[in-house]
Amino acid sequence: MRYILSVLAAMVLASLSGQNAFSTANHGSYGAMRYDPTAASGSCLLNQIKTDQQAQALLTYYNIRTPGSTSAERISLANGIFQASALYGGRFEPLTNITVKYSSRSGYSRYLSQSRTIDLNRCNKAGGACGDASNTNVARILHELGHPFGHARLTEDETYYDRFGTQLKGCYPTGYSDDSTIENTAEVFSAFLTHPDKLKNGSPACQRAYNFLSTQVFRSNGRLASCEMQERQQLLAAVQGQRRNVNYTSVQTFQQIFPPRARQPSGVTAAASPAQYLQNASSGVDTSE
Repeated sequence: MRYILSVLAAMVLASLSGQNAFSTANHGSYGAMRYDPTAASGSCLLNQIKTDQQAQALLTYYNIRTPGSTSAERISLANGIFQASALYGGRFEPLTNITVKYSSRSGYSRYLSQSRTIDLNRCNKAGGACGDASNTNVARILHELGHPFGHARLTEDETYYDRFGTQLKGCYPTGYSDDSTIENTAEVFSAFLTHPDKLKNGSPACQRAYNFLSTQVFRSNGRLASCEMQERQQLLAAVQGQRRNVNYTSVQTFQQIFPPRARQPSGVTAAASPAQYLQNASSGVDTSE
């Protein structure tokens, strides 16, 4: 409700000033990460996935199903997964065993934790025609992937949602991130992967969130989360190691560069099947704007 009121207020101000309605949101510069041009375009990512064959190889390795998707949508999704893997230094287990359903129906996108399913709607609003719109906005995709991350457990009694609602509370990179703890977690997760400098150079609370994600979650290469070219080159070098001209077209290649890790982020254990994750996920629906 607070987010809706803030957007309405922003629209009134924008109509008076001639500015974009989402440039005057509560806290961050944009209403949501998906309206941030840098984040939406994925320009801070390594963007190593160029073809559908490469995308499908990585998604297969993660056991991510994408019914209804186009080639361009799978490539965008895979580049987001690749970024998380590169920063983590292995397969990032909270994002495994997920179904991402692409459709052109009206209505908000949502995450169904019991089935580990993301309904990613191209319209993303109630009513209206979708036309030929596609879901290639990587900030929006990673926001939705922030929900299964949020459900993952730090300890037996604490999820990432819990941590962001307590010790890491107060980082608002966008207006939408003030909507709820659930949406805040997803927005901060998306910001870290798509526009990390918003956290790194942001408020003290956002700097705490950046430090937590870069040292306690993405432990191997998290400190290289940056839009700066030097850090991005170092991150790519860390991924490729001694290899040159890596061919990302096979599952075996991704097994080598992003191996399963025995020690998962902050106590998360690897899942051999969706059922194991369901034991750790609280029931419910996370609905995104």
